[in-house]
Amino acid sequence: MKKILLLGIVALILFVGVGVLAYFLLFDADADWTTRSPAALEEFELGLLDLRRAARADAKARFERALELDPEFAAAQLFLAQVTPHRGHDAESMVATLEAVDLEPLSPRERYLIRHWIAVHRDDSIAAKEVIAEFLAELPNDLFAREAHCEATWEEQRYEEASTCYSDLIESHPNWLQGYDRLGKLSMAQGHFKKALEYFETYRYIAPDQTMPYVSLAQLLILVGRYPSAEEALTEALAIDSDACVVRSTLIRLYSLTGRFDEAWQAIDEMATLPACMDFQAVGAFCSKRASILYLEGDFDAAWQALTEDGCLERLSYDIIGHRVALATRRFEEAQKLRQALEDGVARAEERRQTTYRDWYLAALAHAEGVQLAHAGEHRAAAKELRKADELLYYWVGDLASFKLFNRQTLLYVLRMQDDRIGAARLAQEIQDVNPKLVREFVLPDMEVLGQRHAEATRTVLMTEQVK
Repeated sequence: MKKILLLGIVALILFVGVGVLAYFLLFDADADWTTRSPAALEEFELGLLDLRRAARADAKARFERALELDPEFAAAQLFLAQVTPHRGHDAESMVATLEAVDLEPLSPRERYLIRHWIAVHRDDSIAAKEVIAEFLAELPNDLFAREAHCEATWEEQRYEEASTCYSDLIESHPNWLQGYDRLGKLSMAQGHFKKALEYFETYRYIAPDQTMPYVSLAQLLILVGRYPSAEEALTEALAIDSDACVVRSTLIRLYSLTGRFDEAWQAIDEMATLPACMDFQAVGAFCSKRASILYLEGDFDAAWQALTEDGCLERLSYDIIGHRVALATRRFEEAQKLRQALEDGVARAEERRQTTYRDWYLAALAHAEGVQLAHAGEHRAAAKELRKADELLYYWVGDLASFKLFNRQTLLYVLRMQDDRIGAARLAQEIQDVNPKLVREFVLPDMEVLGQRHAEATRTVLMTEQVK
């Protein structure tokens, strides 16, 4: 850790001591982007800097400006595609645009990056891996080649390999600050929360003027129940960039988890007015957050309405809360459609050999099955499915980390309904070991309703037996 911190301090000195363009020469000594416009190149490089500090809206504007200055700037077109959410026809159009690019006059890096992006968006995982292997073989010291390799191990959740990869990359490119974030999240995923905290604090120390160190730190602090410290980190992030969507999104999650629903509603309304956050609307994130708040408030019908207006569920494809509120409001046909979407996701991921996506869909499917069985009163079978989901989930990034605890909290309710006191006590302790506040303070309204029904049914049975 001391070695990483020392490298970080060196990076900070370099970053503060030079201008943006010089920083990029340090950041990317082999800079090789094909454009005839120096102005377009400058905008593009500023966009890369914005991207590194997670200012996606700013990066998008820079890449668009670079393309205005040079419509044939292939790298700008590529990175614009990376920061723009695409679905359906728009996605096909973007892929087709990049497939039409003449690769011959481009640099080797640009050719590999475009080929890799197309393979990923054609869902050809084998071709994507082959491109990365070729990229590394030809340009073993290229930052983008090495980053692509590390990102592949990250996405496949090969934790040990990914950690080694990022550590090596930071050592050779100390200005590549995203590595600290990745190492922190890898530690977090494995439950090494103290180590994750060290990485995120180092990241914040090195880059105090960027929002992402504060967001990642806050996500960890939320997970472990240090809510005031998480809010403090997010407040600092907003002071740096008041339009940062990921900051506001994380703040909404914090408010929701701690029962501060009025503040959550205010935050989501403010977020919806920001032009920089319109991409969240495009993928259905706003309606999903609204539904989550309504679910936690116990208004299941309103939650379902929030999810189904303006084609929200079609944009989301699947929503965990959506399936639960469909069951809670006895919309069983809709619940089955959502469950089928998960089965389709498993089949699609297996066909494309996307192990990480397959495991997530399998976890979500097991969770959905467990909740459905709980509604049917089949508690033992429900517990089995929820345990299956738990085995497939990790304390991964952001909402995915919360999903593991959310699933465990659901399992706790089921074990109590099953009257498995030993299992419930053991699980409650495991949850408290991660987040001491969750068991005492966080309520799942649909499980509360099921628990009350179960208790009433049990009392009725006991009274009937006593009469006999």
